[in-house]
Amino acid sequence: MTLPHRTEDYLVCEMAAHRAERHQMTGSSDELADEMITRGNEAAERLLTGNAWEDWVTVGRAVAVGRADAMRRAHTNEPSGQGYNVAMGDWLKHHSMLEQVVADRGNRARLLELIDQLDKVEAWRKQLPTKKRLTLNYPKTVYAHWKKATSGSNSNKQKPPSPVAKLKEAVAMLSEENRRLKDANGGNLFTSQDRPVDVVRVLTSTFSARKLTEIRRLLGEKIK
Repeated sequence: MTLPHRTEDYLVCEMAAHRAERHQMTGSSDELADEMITRGNEAAERLLTGNAWEDWVTVGRAVAVGRADAMRRAHTNEPSGQGYNVAMGDWLKHHSMLEQVVADRGNRARLLELIDQLDKVEAWRKQLPTKKRLTLNYPKTVYAHWKKATSGSNSNKQKPPSPVAKLKEAVAMLSEENRRLKDANGGNLFTSQDRPVDVVRVLTSTFSARKLTEIRRLLGEKIK
């Protein structure tokens, strides 16, 4: 696709048009935000014929402006929910070139996550070999490689014990407690001072359900 030649007058007129659109939608005339949107639209045109990472960053910053506007209009602090989705969709409709590039919601979400962590992402990209860095442009691809590369930094941290490990630890502690009680009582597991609830707890941790059922039956006969 051949893009039209953009003269300086054309860019000025386009910026004014975008500023008027933004003022109509949000009541704001923030020149910095308007400039981001204008540059984002220009980068979006270039992205239609290629995948330059710098252009994705420019588009992402522009869409981040739209995200902030949508959150404000939806009266929410999170970019989620029906109100936000409607407001964001409306914003994208008013910026059709950006909408074409970030039409895929998953890719748009990954792009915004990268923008939110841009300093870290850029630092990671600088460490990549030039050939690999030039091939990593599409937001989903960049995000996947970045997360994979950075997740290894937490691999040396001690992982919390699994439910099975916790259960084994609890059984071992109960077994040790039973042994101590037995040694303290001259080989007898219980004394007359033990509470019934403690006796039950030790029994249930020591014997199987089948044996406990038999113990209950025999106790019933003795009590009678």
